[in-house]
Amino acid sequence: MGSTILDAQKESNQRLKSLKHKIKETGKRVSKKRECSPAPEFKYKRNKIQFDIDKSVMEKIENALEMSDNEERCATLNEGREILVQRNKPQASDSDDNKKICRAIKESKAVKEEKRKSARTVVKPQSAQS
Repeated sequence: MGSTILDAQKESNQRLKSLKHKIKETGKRVSKKRECSPAPEFKYKRNKIQFDIDKSVMEKIENALEMSDNEERCATLNEGREILVQRNKPQASDSDDNKKICRAIKESKAVKEEKRKSARTVVKPQSAQS
């Protein structure tokens, strides 16, 4: 009776290993398809930067999914998190910094609005009445 349980356990372990292998192979094929697809054209530089960052984070996640060692997986996921943290806009460390950031944002919006208004107003040429 004990040998049949051991045999069943060995068989289930072999099936589990083969399923893990199939999952890894499927994941590799999917990631290769993404690599082969051409990078899209972007109208704005910032969109391309964001696309590249998203792509690198996705690669970190895919690599982490393929790893069997938990420590390596955690390290890879932390690398992906760091990429995202670096991409985020700087946060104020205290209330004075926060006030300065808010003031700078308001000033830049005001300048943009003034430029927009000046672009809208059309300068009318004076008619030659003299």
